[in-house]
This record gives sequence, C-alpha cells and structure tokens, in this order.
Amino acid sequence: MMAKEAHTPGPWKIDGATVFALDERGHVNRFSASVQGGYVSYLRFSPRSKGERTSDAELEANARLMAAAPDGLEIAEEFLAFAREGGPFTYPPGSLQKLEQFIAKARGESA
Repeated sequence: MMAKEAHTPGPWKIDGATVFALDERGHVNRFSASVQGGYVSYLRFSPRSKGERTSDAELEANARLMAAAPDGLEIAEEFLAFAREGGPFTYPPGSLQKLEQFIAKARGESA
C-alpha cells in the first residue's frame, strides 16, 4: 500500500464558499477549493430537478465544515491516543471505532 500524501496543514480559511490555506508566512496560497452548488432534486439520484439551486448559506456552511477538517482530525487523533492509553472515562458503544474510521478516512487509509 502506497503512503498517502499528508494534507495541507491548517488553519484553513474561508471566504464565502471558498476554502483556502496560506503558507506558514501567510503569503502564498497553498490550495483553494470552491464549494459549488447543484440543483436541488426531490427525487433521489434523479437527473431532473425542480430548478432550485443550493443556497449560498448551505454552500458557506459546507465550506466552514471543510475548513474545520484539519482541526477535527487533530483533536480526533489526540482523543484516540488518550483513549487507547486508558483515559479515565467510559465511551459510548462503538464511538472509538467510529473515531478510528473517521481518522482513516481523513488520511485516505482503509479502516
């Protein structure tokens, strides 16, 4: 299995529905991704739609979620390491497995 390239380090920033990350000096754009909407369809997987576009608010919410991804991965990794060391609390059933799956998905690995 080939090693996956590490993601662009955070923080990721947002400008409307665009997610981007600057270099460590804050000058050069490392990447940008524009969250674009489609048409809302009331029939799942239907090629026909009602002609309604995804709202700007929903696109911006999706961009915020994407921008939070590096932070989410970091805390998930920290929490999982703590839990594996036998942290002093109980976990909901299946939560550690879900956390492992999230981290594997974020890293591009199979769980």
